[in-house]
This record gives sequence, C-alpha cells and structure tokens, in this order.
Amino acid sequence: MTKTKQQLIDKARSNLGGPSITELTDTQIGDAVDSAVNEYSKYKPKKVYTEFETEADVATVDITTVIEGSAVLGIVDCYYDPTGMFFDSDLYYTLPETSIVSLSGLSLFNNPSLVVQFQQKLESFKAHFGGDWDFYDDTLRLFPPPSTTGTKVGIVANCVKTLAEISDTDEDTLLLWVEAKAGKILATKRAQISGVSMEGASINFDTGSATMIKMAESKEKDFKKELGGHSGFFVNG
Repeated sequence: MTKTKQQLIDKARSNLGGPSITELTDTQIGDAVDSAVNEYSKYKPKKVYTEFETEADVATVDITTVIEGSAVLGIVDCYYDPTGMFFDSDLYYTLPETSIVSLSGLSLFNNPSLVVQFQQKLESFKAHFGGDWDFYDDTLRLFPPPSTTGTKVGIVANCVKTLAEISDTDEDTLLLWVEAKAGKILATKRAQISGVSMEGASINFDTGSATMIKMAESKEKDFKKELGGHSGFFVNG
C-alpha cells in the first residue's frame, strides 16, 4: 500500500467526522490500523516458505526463531521425515536457497502458473514425508521426535503482512476495520455517565453513541464479508 500509517489515521479521523485529539488520539487510531492489518492478514496472509534443522530428541521448535520479522498466524504445511531418509537433495534442490522466500510479492493475475507449479511441487514432495506435526502458541511440535540432528524440515507459514504489502485496492476494506475499532472508542467516550451504584458507574449510551456502536459493528461485518467471510489458514498437521 502506498499510503502511510499516518495518512490512514488522518483519513479514518475524517471519515469519523473529524473528532478532536482529546476525544480520539492518533495513537488510538494507530492501534486500530495495526489491528486492521493483523485482522486483514488472517484472510489474506503473507505466505512464507522456510526451513530449519532438527535437533536429536527435541520435538518442539519456537517458530519465532525460524521466521523472524513476521508474526506467524499459522502453519499451512510442514515437511518432516522422522526417518531422515529424505532431506535436502530430495526436497530443496528445485526451491530457492535463500532462508526465507515470501510468495506474497507474486502477482497471481500475471503469473498464475508460478504459484500453481510451486504448490504442485510441494504436494508431490510431501508424499515422501511421513512425520506429523501440530502448531500452537508459536510452537511447532514434531511427531515422532527427531532421532537425528541436522535433518531439514520445510514449512509453509501464513504470516501477518506489513502495511506496505497490502494492495492499494484494499484500502477501503482496511479502513472499515480501522473506523469500526476507533468508532467504538469514540462512542464510549461520548457516552454519558448516568449514575453511580455499588458496582460503579453505569453507562447510558445516548442515541448518537448507540448509533455509532451499531455503525461500527456493521463495518466489522462488512470488512469480513469483503474478505470472504472466513480466515484462510490452518494450524494443525
């Protein structure tokens, strides 16, 4: 995306009617932008291919030490052979030798065959790998535990995109989430305190604030609808 984070903050503020900094700070809208990028990535993630080497009898791997610089949403696939019979020359000789290769930069419209070929290669190689795996809370677990050190394991991960990696055509979609989150904050600040009970202050949402809440919820639904209605990643083997 060619727009900067500050430009999105300014646009969201304008779309929300231009609330003052006192009502809604740039930091709060900025947090909404970050939330939007993270949520957007659940539907249109950055696909990253990389590899690591096993340690004998160590079944768990902290994925943040394998993929640095990108938050991992889930593991799409893992290519692990516990016998050690299949490794680098079997899987990697046709793939790039760099440590991390992002597929998000490929244009599916201009180069559909590249992605199809890549996926077909991975699927054909996968038949050689009998190991199982699961992924939870940034930890990849291999089943059974590797018996040797130095066996290469290939993974395809869904990661959070940066703002720059999101298409300009999805700017309005991204802003739906930004305005929904920021709008809820604004509505809460504009709500009136009606009284204090033993449990604390009770919030009375006036007509304007209640309308803002409903609009925010509607924008969240529209955001999900425009991105397909369901997130597109898997976390288990």
